[in-house]
Amino acid sequence: ASSVSINDCIIRRGLWLGQDEPPMLPLTPGFDVVGTILLCGELARGQGFKVGQRVAGLVRTGGNARFCVLSSELCVRVPGEIDSDEAACLTSTFVTAYQALNMGKSGYNLKGAKILLLGGPDPIFQAMIEMAMLGGASIVYTVTPPNNHAFVKSFGAKPLPIDKRDWLPIVQGQIDICIDSMCEDGFESPRAALNTTGKLVCIGMTSIINTRSAAEDSICGVSGVAGSMLMASFKASYLLKNTFHYDLWKQAQEKPAAYRRDLQYMFQLLLKDRIQPNIWDCVGLNDVAHCHEMIEKGKAGGALICIPWKKHHRTV
Repeated sequence: ASSVSINDCIIRRGLWLGQDEPPMLPLTPGFDVVGTILLCGELARGQGFKVGQRVAGLVRTGGNARFCVLSSELCVRVPGEIDSDEAACLTSTFVTAYQALNMGKSGYNLKGAKILLLGGPDPIFQAMIEMAMLGGASIVYTVTPPNNHAFVKSFGAKPLPIDKRDWLPIVQGQIDICIDSMCEDGFESPRAALNTTGKLVCIGMTSIINTRSAAEDSICGVSGVAGSMLMASFKASYLLKNTFHYDLWKQAQEKPAAYRRDLQYMFQLLLKDRIQPNIWDCVGLNDVAHCHEMIEKGKAGGALICIPWKKHHRTV
């Protein structure tokens, strides 16, 4: 099993930051994977892995397939009580939510925190609401279109109007952690929402990606949409105080032990029924392209999971 996510759509379009080269087509999408080991290298055997074990981890591309190669540095064994589709939800989606919140409050110390989520309500933001409430946040605000308000309320969050002229006066100067997946105005409005010690974590740039006109920004010889994204990432990472850019793949590459630890923690939370992934549908390989279309149109109401041996069907 593997997730079908916005990450796959971004990589397919050649807009994933940090890639040394654009992806070569044809490309097999799939940022993560859950499966059974068929062949095991010497290094992996030395780490305790063996043929027949079920594991989960990150691959960035290639997860939506019946067979793929997975680094032992970025995978952990899956407890037998956990279904593969649920494990696929945790491998990138819930780990992203947990690590982004940790970037905002070290040690996942969210007791009494006021949290603002800009974007969604995609599976990552659904997981973010769950993890924030579990961590003791006093309130989780979400800026999302009106048709999503009842949905985010069902997760325990408080929806806000989509226009910053309406939502910013409600939360200005109050927020401890803002998670921004939009980058709508160069971080101006989310930073205005922060209190004096608050932190802004950028996890995406959908407003830049979805723009129809070519962006004017250019940095390091990269222009257009990719240049705007690179500029925003640089600004969040180096130019703004208490502002950070989060990239799951980069984090996992730089700190693989932390990724494995955090994924194992997600498994333990699931086993204790502390979190509940929202799976919208499980699809076959032939349905993945349609799932990309649904995700890019904002019509997916939860996690989409690819089951590679599943026969073709379309319910989404």
